[in-house]
Amino acid sequence: MDESVYMINLRDAFEKPRNKRAKRAMKMIREFIAKHSKTPLENVRLSNHLNSLVWARGIQKPPRRVKVKMIRSNGKSYVYHIDEKIEVPKEETKEKKEAKEQAKEEKKEETKKKEAPVEKKLAKKGKDKDKKAAASNKQEDIG
Repeated sequence: MDESVYMINLRDAFEKPRNKRAKRAMKMIREFIAKHSKTPLENVRLSNHLNSLVWARGIQKPPRRVKVKMIRSNGKSYVYHIDEKIEVPKEETKEKKEAKEQAKEEKKEETKKKEAPVEKKLAKKGKDKDKKAAASNKQEDIG
């Protein structure tokens, strides 16, 4: 688990139109961390506190620079504001992961069992309609 502190300059966000600056600032933070931590862009996670800090003054006036702490673990980069209390996600043990997977499989099986009677009912309704249609056709032929 690596930890690093960066001062990210967001000056280039002010080159964008007023109504896109905060969005661009968030994208710049994400790109900066991806570059310096050598992780893919989709594996960079920004904290809610950092997000609210950038958006605090609205979309038109994000901060000029932000000091952040980056923590790398499990192939992902977690980014926090320097003053923020950090909650690192706990790693799950193999036993817990297996138990979760088994629970998911059991739920799938239960839903399949529940769906089967519904399908039978629908099939019966379809047969009833076919019988009624056949009966009405016979009556028309007779009459």
